[in-house]
Amino acid sequence: MEHFLSTLSSKGQLTLPKPVRDSLNLKEGSPILLEVVPGGLLLKKAEVRPSESEFSKEEWEELKRLAEPKGRTYKSGKKFLNSLK
Repeated sequence: MEHFLSTLSSKGQLTLPKPVRDSLNLKEGSPILLEVVPGGLLLKKAEVRPSESEFSKEEWEELKRLAEPKGRTYKSGKKFLNSLK
């Protein structure tokens, strides 16, 4: 396991060393989950998934149209979103 040292800025910002960003495929704007654990901080790459209510009826119809030729159909947006997990 490799270790890296970084310094907290006066604004509370932390720069992740390039090898860390590369290993997690983190780009500018990538969501990161931070969890305080005993003795430290756990950093994980986060996945942000939309909720069912964030799509309009027209957007759901377009998603359905795109999925059907691939042999997949979903009875609800919730089932579709669950399939992405």
